[in-house]
Amino acid sequence: MRSMHVGINYDTEELSRCHKSMIEELRQHLVELSLHDVMHEKSKIIKSHLRSIRTSSSIHEIRHELLIRDDLDLTTKARANYLLDLQLECSGQCGGLHRVNVELAFNNREAIGTNFLKLASRSTSDEIDPSVQSLGLLLAATRNLLDAGSWDAAYADSSEYEALFNRVYVHEIQGFFGILELQNL
Repeated sequence: MRSMHVGINYDTEELSRCHKSMIEELRQHLVELSLHDVMHEKSKIIKSHLRSIRTSSSIHEIRHELLIRDDLDLTTKARANYLLDLQLECSGQCGGLHRVNVELAFNNREAIGTNFLKLASRSTSDEIDPSVQSLGLLLAATRNLLDAGSWDAAYADSSEYEALFNRVYVHEIQGFFGILELQNL
């Protein structure tokens, strides 16, 4: 059974040690996914797999499906627009509080802006507390993986997210963003 390959498409040099450790643990956790399962069960298996992440030396707290802003409620019908898929938090023993916000980006191209905005909103909400350093990560697939798994052809791939961010959103959205890229090498 082949496992997933998970690439990181940004320079991690500027990140804190806590952020680097949490991202690497997330990456290693995703590598455990079976390529066969991802091809057949698609984002359902990825979301389920993310629920199995446990605390560790670098990840102290894990939150699933949290509001993108603390002042929102969920009385709306469009719940998915207000929820972020995952947040990882360090223990604070480093002298700060580091968070990694993760959004699964397995959507039609029209959702690209929404996915970036969800990450930006959560980071803004986190950083109301000046001791918090928050960053956003999209979890997206390469076109090769999407095509091999017969995913909807309208789904944006990781290179589309990266290109649109660099062309448009880099000037509009503050904070650090990166993409963890699921690949079928």
